[in-house]
Amino acid sequence: MPASPGFSTGRIDDLARLSIDNTPATIEPESVAFSKNSRFAFVTLQENNGVVRVDVLTGELMFLGLGQTTHAADLLVDGLYDPVPDALTAFREPDGIALDQTGRFFVTADEGDTRDAAGSGAPRGGRTVSVFDAETGVLIADTGSQLDDAAADAGVYPDGRSNRGGSEPEVLDLTHYRGLTLVAVGLERANAVALVDVSDPASPTVIDIESVGIGPEGIKFFRNGGRLFLASANEVSGTVSILEVVF
Repeated sequence: MPASPGFSTGRIDDLARLSIDNTPATIEPESVAFSKNSRFAFVTLQENNGVVRVDVLTGELMFLGLGQTTHAADLLVDGLYDPVPDALTAFREPDGIALDQTGRFFVTADEGDTRDAAGSGAPRGGRTVSVFDAETGVLIADTGSQLDDAAADAGVYPDGRSNRGGSEPEVLDLTHYRGLTLVAVGLERANAVALVDVSDPASPTVIDIESVGIGPEGIKFFRNGGRLFLASANEVSGTVSILEVVF
C-alpha cells in the first residue's frame, strides 16, 4: 500500500505484538460497502486508519487515509462522565462503513483497535461516526463527543472504558426514511444503538439511543410495510434485538 496522508503511523496491534506499518502483511480489511451500481467497493482498513476504494471492473485501488479527530472526551475511569474539551486526539480507525445511495458520501463507525508504539493501552479510536466525500475521501464532519454524551444521558456510558475507546462505535447501517438520511450505529461497550441524522452530511446529529443486548456487532435496517425497524446482533449475550424507528 503506498504511503498516503491520514493513515496510522507509530502503532501496534491491539495485542501489542505486530507493528502496523501499512505494508501488505499489516493491512486488515474489516467491513465493506458497495456503491448502488456495484461498481465500487469501499473497504475499511481499521488498524491502518483508512478506506480503500476498489474498482470492481478494473481492480484499480484508491487509498483514503482518514486522519485524526479531536473533541471533548472523558478519559478517566472514576465512576463519572466528565468530558474535557479537546481531551481526545486519536486516529479514527474505522470498523463499520456504509455508503449513501446517492454515492455522494460514506460514513464510518470509528471504534479503534491499536495501541501506541510503546504498547500502551491508552485511549484509541475516534469514538465517532464520521462522514467523508466518496470521491475524494475528504472529511465532511464527525459526531465529536455526541455518542458518548448520549450514552451518558441514557445512563449506559461504560466508564470502565473511558481510558480506552469509550462507548466504542462498532458497526452501522444507513437508510432513507421519511425525508431523512439515518445511520444506526452499534455501541459495543455501551450495549446500545444510537440513531444519527446525517440528512445534512456537514452536521451529523445523534437523535436517539436505545439499549440492546450485550456487545452489538451487527446492525441492519429493514422494513415491514411502511414501518422501519432495526436489528442488532449482540455477540456477547448471543441475542438479536429488534427496535422500531418511530417519529
